[in-house]
Amino acid sequence: MRRRGLPYLIVLLASAWATRHFWWPSHYVVTFDTGTYAAPNWMVGKSAFTDWRLPLINDRIFGGVPHLGNPQTGTLYPLRWVSYLFEPTRGLNLLAAVHVFLLGTGVTFFSRRLSVSRLGATVSGVVAVLCGAVVTKSIQIEQIMVIAWLPWVLACALMVIRHPERLRYAGALSIAVSMTILSGHPQMTYEVAMVAAVFVLAQLWRNSQWRRALRSISLALTASLLTSSLQLIAALTATGDSYYSGGRDINALGNGDFVLRARHAMQVFLGSVTSDRSDVFAGSFESISYIGVVATLLALLAMAVSVRRHESRRWSIPLVVMAFVGFVWSLGPRTPVFRLAFDFLPGFDLGRVSARWLVVVSMIAAIFVGVGVDLVRQGLTRRMLALVAATTAAGTIAVVALPVRSGSGSTSWIWLGTALLAIVVTVTTVRRPQIRTHLARGLIALLVLEMLLLDRASIVDDVTSDVPAEQLGSATTEWLSSTDGYTIALTDDGGGGPDYLVPSLRPNAAAMFDIASIDGYDGGVQVTRRWANALERISPAPNPELPLRSSVALPLDPAAMARFGVRYVLLDVTDDPSALVPGWRGPMATDDRFAVYENPDWIAPAWAIVTDAPDAPVCEVDCTYRPVDLRVLSPEHLRVGTNLEQSAVVTVPRQALAGWHVTVDGKSAEVTVVDELFLGVRVSAGEHVIEWRYRPAWLAPSVFASLIGVAVTLLLLWGRRPRWRRSTPSAPR
Repeated sequence: MRRRGLPYLIVLLASAWATRHFWWPSHYVVTFDTGTYAAPNWMVGKSAFTDWRLPLINDRIFGGVPHLGNPQTGTLYPLRWVSYLFEPTRGLNLLAAVHVFLLGTGVTFFSRRLSVSRLGATVSGVVAVLCGAVVTKSIQIEQIMVIAWLPWVLACALMVIRHPERLRYAGALSIAVSMTILSGHPQMTYEVAMVAAVFVLAQLWRNSQWRRALRSISLALTASLLTSSLQLIAALTATGDSYYSGGRDINALGNGDFVLRARHAMQVFLGSVTSDRSDVFAGSFESISYIGVVATLLALLAMAVSVRRHESRRWSIPLVVMAFVGFVWSLGPRTPVFRLAFDFLPGFDLGRVSARWLVVVSMIAAIFVGVGVDLVRQGLTRRMLALVAATTAAGTIAVVALPVRSGSGSTSWIWLGTALLAIVVTVTTVRRPQIRTHLARGLIALLVLEMLLLDRASIVDDVTSDVPAEQLGSATTEWLSSTDGYTIALTDDGGGGPDYLVPSLRPNAAAMFDIASIDGYDGGVQVTRRWANALERISPAPNPELPLRSSVALPLDPAAMARFGVRYVLLDVTDDPSALVPGWRGPMATDDRFAVYENPDWIAPAWAIVTDAPDAPVCEVDCTYRPVDLRVLSPEHLRVGTNLEQSAVVTVPRQALAGWHVTVDGKSAEVTVVDELFLGVRVSAGEHVIEWRYRPAWLAPSVFASLIGVAVTLLLLWGRRPRWRRSTPSAPR
């Protein structure tokens, strides 16, 4: 038992080293995403759960948008609930560290299911947690939480296929798939689904018990889809209302920062032990995927041998295929393979960053590294040795004769020297079998040393701080957090790191300080079509891909901003307010970097647009506004009190999402959309109490379906054999 647990203990230690900045008491990993996206979403979720309600809406950004419907929030993910016991940055950091360990142990566990030795599986797990792709994804919490479940999905699927009569394996697969769906990032979920689908189909091909295995897998998938139905239905509904629901423009996917540049391919995978910035060396942040020279040679050797061997062909071929396809897709739309997938694979066109397929390549490579270690321990044949030498020679020629970059001459020599040292060790294992085990351990030591040296330029080091994101506020954010109305910021998007972007209210950071904004940034389902269309009312050439500040016409028109509920604007003190917000009052609050100005035309948190008759159209110009009393009982429950002298359209500056219902004096009324964006309802003169509640039709059925899914999964874990298996009647005596 102790020997069985040793690989996981070693992977735990490697994970602890790789994530040391995430859990060390005086350290915090604070990135752009942490301060402006992950932490604000985390706080919206925690606030809802501590109030014993589902966080259906985030009313702090975009004038109120789906929160549960945004998969990247991971609202229903159980491990995220545990993180609510901590402060935002620490909770997110610990989530990242836990998932790096989860991924490493998953790779180790899956490798053992593939009959890789304990030593080989341990090496695979260590490579997985130390490789550049995982280190990089660890600071993108929404992505690492999904990709960590990939090896567990593959391992559980393999166990179901090999033992379809054991229902507990189907239950385990249901849990792994459910956790993948609930944990977050849509593109990462799509990648896990693609790899798993190809792998499972390959295992079922010409399998004598494929029918029983398919039934067990179908049962597991049904249970997981039911369990995740609340998240899935919310996401599908939000996607249908999203600006991106029709897919992305393929020409926009060729952004050099979002694709693997072919000339940087060797830099990306081999890495540099001398470079100070792994993102610069790899060509972009999204392309960081180093695994080192030794691991690359072992992985390529193992791939070539495994696909030829009959006993490993069934599982190795689909993994090799997905590694190759993932590499090609990471190059972006420059290849026909990518364009075909974009045109014909459902959902493929929703992915924004092609280079993120490199994490799939890295995970598969890590698995094959362990296989390569076993080959060295068993002794390489002359053909295998020739393959290693040929791979090294091809890489050398690519750097010397072809337009493939190495970064510098010293890097090329380090690569070549490391490769030759690895070859010398493998040659010695052939000629000196009596010390083969010791030489294999020496090769492993060289591999680990190289990866630790590569880790010296870890991107995590560049984003480690002694101050958590939630403490980066300033006097202006503190002042704004106690005010009504929407705030937008015209501060500099490229003004620096989180210590500038967070207090400058890089749009989503407003939610972390409980400041409401009509602005925001997501790049996903929270950018609704109605919000994108509304931008045209205040900008001649809006760009929904970017925050409002990138589209709004300057100087700011007070009347137009008031119509959108904007009361305050945040400026950098180096900006000229007379050029950006002429006529605005202020500064109302200031600190050493920012200043707040107030809109002189602001009406109220909610208002009534006076009409001549109950059925008159909503006013467009020269409107008469009357402030009304608004009480926010929760983001999903609003109450308005009015005392009007004539009929009006009462307007609440919240996006008119499908699912909002309104009552006037307890009687159901019809929703009127104001300015193609906000909630409105027509009322007659006099006193009225108006109640708005967000209760979409899919909520109750999907909650019920999720509970059924959990029950089915528990039954699978408890069950011993499927109902379709009938006992064979005994022969008559």
